[in-house]
Amino acid sequence: MHNKAKIAALGASFHHKTFPRHRIYTPAMASEKTEESATAAAPHSTASSDVHADRKGMLRAAGLVSFMTVLSRILGLWRDRLMAGIFGASGINDAFNLAFLLPNLTRRLFGEGALSSVFVPVFSERLATGRSAAAFRTASVLLTRLALLLFVLCVLFVVGSLAAIQFAGLPPERVLTLKLANWMIFYCVLINIAAVMMSILNSLGHFLAGAFSPVMLNLCMILSCTVALDWLGTDQESRIYVQAIAVIAGGVLQLLLMLPPAFARGFKYTPTLSSQDEGYEEVVKGFLPTILSVALFQINLLLDQVIATTFIHEEGPVTMLAYGNRLIQLPWAIFSLAVATAALPMLSRYWAEKNQAAFAKGLSAAVRNTLYLAVPSTVGLCLLSTDLTRLFYGTGKFLEHDGEAVLRTGRVVFFFSLGLCFYSLNAVLARAIYATKDTKTPTRAAAIAVAVNLTLNLVLVLGTGMKEAGLSLASAISGGVQTLFLVHALHAKIASPDRKRMFSFAAAMLLGAAVGLVGAVAVYKRFSGDPNQEQFVAFFAAAGTAIAALGLSGDFFFSRALQVPSLLQRMKGSAGDGQPEPHPSWYYGVPEEKWTTDLVLYHGIFTTVMASTIMGLMVWTVRDSLQPEGQSFALVFQRAIVPVAIGVLVYMVASGAFQSREYDELKSAFGRKRRS
Repeated sequence: MHNKAKIAALGASFHHKTFPRHRIYTPAMASEKTEESATAAAPHSTASSDVHADRKGMLRAAGLVSFMTVLSRILGLWRDRLMAGIFGASGINDAFNLAFLLPNLTRRLFGEGALSSVFVPVFSERLATGRSAAAFRTASVLLTRLALLLFVLCVLFVVGSLAAIQFAGLPPERVLTLKLANWMIFYCVLINIAAVMMSILNSLGHFLAGAFSPVMLNLCMILSCTVALDWLGTDQESRIYVQAIAVIAGGVLQLLLMLPPAFARGFKYTPTLSSQDEGYEEVVKGFLPTILSVALFQINLLLDQVIATTFIHEEGPVTMLAYGNRLIQLPWAIFSLAVATAALPMLSRYWAEKNQAAFAKGLSAAVRNTLYLAVPSTVGLCLLSTDLTRLFYGTGKFLEHDGEAVLRTGRVVFFFSLGLCFYSLNAVLARAIYATKDTKTPTRAAAIAVAVNLTLNLVLVLGTGMKEAGLSLASAISGGVQTLFLVHALHAKIASPDRKRMFSFAAAMLLGAAVGLVGAVAVYKRFSGDPNQEQFVAFFAAAGTAIAALGLSGDFFFSRALQVPSLLQRMKGSAGDGQPEPHPSWYYGVPEEKWTTDLVLYHGIFTTVMASTIMGLMVWTVRDSLQPEGQSFALVFQRAIVPVAIGVLVYMVASGAFQSREYDELKSAFGRKRRS
């Protein structure tokens, strides 16, 4: 049998559970001759022929990551609540957050940020073309050299910080920050090696261990708050050192969690410092510009902290920013980061196989499903920012001074929420560009966003009274700028959509929103001025007018694009002959092949906006109907969770009513398989 045919036959027997067409080879199969043959065969591979199955696999993987992330984030919020109650918005808590920022910075630089974005496409390409031995060799070199580099840098940091403490004459709060950093700095080595192992597991189709690993850190910190808080002493400074030690313990457990599943799936680690490996050279070459992109973003976060401590002359701005950001990170990590993490190996494989059509469809699916979950999260967080902040952080010292810290953190959450859709899209779009092995474009996008953010930071903090809320608003605006740049860059890499149709869709949505707004105001004035009418009648009549205008405008666009009768005509025709439509309503009575990739994306945006609007109106109504008085946990829980629960239910019902494609795709991905 010809070599290529042998390779294809072998590859068919190694289909992965998550990505059914992803071939995984054992090292014994990867001789140099076989690798060359597989490489030659790659452009004509049928590995991506079932794009629908791959998208379903991506959603299932994203669902697993999301579930574990929910667990991790809930524990993280519990951890923050415990620390807020123990330490409050104090200088000691600020010192801990600043010290913890450094290992997190290196994690995003070397681990799950720049390095993984470059490493995964290289590693996945070798797996997709049958060169698993080369993939494992590249990973071994990377792990060994990264561990040694980080350990040396950590030792140098400790030496430098000890010298600064001894001779620089720093104020007490800066000395405490450096001392805490000396404890937590070696977390850098542990978490970055764990992050590379997570990238390896993700490329092999295993997402569970990587998604679960942050739980270890949160559990260690929760236990330190509840069990070992007074281990070193009862004063606040001794207690904060216990938290630093808990961080190191969590890092050890995170790394140990990654090793068994990696070795069980065939990963072979060989300690080596050789830099002659071709894959390692490719990773390093792509890493240098990529690290600048992530470094710019992380340095910008550090500048936010510096601006907060320098220009906001009140206690706790760093802690409020950190807590507000973590609340936003909950939906961001659950939805967008999960989808981006699952999509990167799939998109990298499509690009390696030169299958641009599948790449475009996969990217469209990732964007649609990200927006489907991010848009309602944005609406809900904006409406419930203060209530959710009070629920998660409203305890102990954080409630002092009439809950001022809760109110200020709530404002931070509100303005961060305005940028949630942008942050979510950026996670997906940047990884799509990295999948094409373009590392320069995301760097340029990050540089522009950083410049915008830094300028707005200074303007909003110094020129207004927004304080730390101004920093969060600046982040939201700069995130939108970055999204526009990334979208423009992707249009140059894949087949650009019909610009006339794109502008027509945007015009239809804007026109519908404008007409709906004007009509809603007019209807509300009409009914609210009638003393015989209840106010809720005016409210719902106005809301119905706005939704109807937006819905009819969107339907008009899709009816013209698909060359079918409008909604009113279809309803009239259906009533006349009594026959059901041959396809679900989101097909508009036409078969699937008439739906181009861009039309599918536009329809996803349209149905998401419609369902989110209805959900937002219901959440607003429910929130304002609940009792605002009282500080008991039961009342706080009710005001925060009841609107969320009702909002989720309403959003699901509205999505089904509008026949959302994303709703159907998620049901299909997570529904039980029928037995034949």
